[in-house]
Parts: sequence; structure tokens; C-alpha cells
Amino acid sequence: MEDGGFEPNAVTYGAIIKGLVGMGETSLALGLLVKWEGRSCRVSVVIYYTVVEGLCKEGRLTKAFKLFNKMIGKGVQPDVITYNTLFHAMCTDGQWEGVEGYAILLDGYYKYGHLERAMAFFQQLEEQGVNLDIVIYTILINGMCNAGKIEDPNRLCKTLLQNWCQPNVATHTTLINGLCKEGHVNEAHRSLKEMGQKGCSPNAATHNILISTALESKDELAVSRASSQNS
Repeated sequence: MEDGGFEPNAVTYGAIIKGLVGMGETSLALGLLVKWEGRSCRVSVVIYYTVVEGLCKEGRLTKAFKLFNKMIGKGVQPDVITYNTLFHAMCTDGQWEGVEGYAILLDGYYKYGHLERAMAFFQQLEEQGVNLDIVIYTILINGMCNAGKIEDPNRLCKTLLQNWCQPNVATHTTLINGLCKEGHVNEAHRSLKEMGQKGCSPNAATHNILISTALESKDELAVSRASSQNS
């Protein structure tokens, strides 16, 4: 095609890649995708998904995740179908791609508002006996806060301690931010105090959240309180 002087466009590349994956020639499709990327052409999420799905069907989950991370690195936002494909491939093949893979899927479900799916995935990880780290719990807390499930994050923090997984500054700050968004400012300050008691020092982001919340409320006493905690 190219030897004849015809320059393939996005539609042509897309059709060829889809056809190759459909014939079970995912490796060739992946090679063509890499070639397409090398020409500084923007590859759509549909094309990335097509190859990711093909790799998953062939049980090549590690390569699927590598391509998934690559598309994110190139600024292509995965859709919920891509997340679901990876999730089902992990469940079907019994392959678990480590904490990084779990974090990507959980974060994706929360971004698209699929709270129930995220929690179902988290519960499945627990049932599998997967050793979850603080990154996973922080994503869960952030997702719950954004969904307005503020009671659950507090309970989750207690679960962290029971599981000997010490919340870090990012976890505490995420919870404080969620509490402030929901108007639970006193609870946020209580969490800040508990944070210090547990030997975890708040950072500038933690204090900025409290100060910004106080300024938005136009409460001079609240502003003074938040500012004094930053001194």
C-alpha cells in the first residue's frame, strides 16, 4: 500500500488493526499500532481498546497492561469498556497483575462513577487474599469521598489500622479533603489532630485544604483556626 504511494490514514489503519485482531493476529496488529504511533499520529481509544482486547483474549495480560499504561502516557483516556475488559480478563484467567494493576482499575471505575463495581473488585481482591497496600486504600477513600460516601472512609481508616496498614499523609489528606467538601469541617480538624497523634505530619496540601475551606465559608474564626494550625 505504502510502496504504491498511498499513505494510509487513521480510518485505514483502524480497519486493518481491527481485521488483524479479528483473525487472531494480535501481534501483527500491535506492531502496526506501534508503527502508527511512530508517525506521530494520534491513535484513538477505540484502536487501543481493540488491541488490548485481543491481547486479553490471548491471555497476554502483561502486554495488555503495558499497552494500557502506554495509552495513558500518551494522553489517551481509557473508557469504561477498556477497564471492564482488563478486569474480566484478570478474573477469567486467574492472573493478577500486582498492586499497580489493581490501582489502575479501581481508579478508573471511580473516575467513571462505578462505585459498586469498584467495591466489588476490592472485595474480590480481599477474597483472593491479595496483600493490598496504602495506595489501594487511598484510592478507595478518595473514590468514596467523591461519591459522598463520607461515613465509609472513616470506617475504612479504622480497617487500615486493624490490618496493620498505616495511613500516610496522602491518605489522611484525601480524607480531610472529602470531609471538607461534605461540610464536615469539625470532623476534618479532628482528623488533622488524630493525624498528628499517629505521628503523621500534615503537609502544605493538608493545611491549604483547611484554609481554603475556611476562606470559602467567610468565617473569620475558622480562617484563624486553620491558619494557626499551619504555624
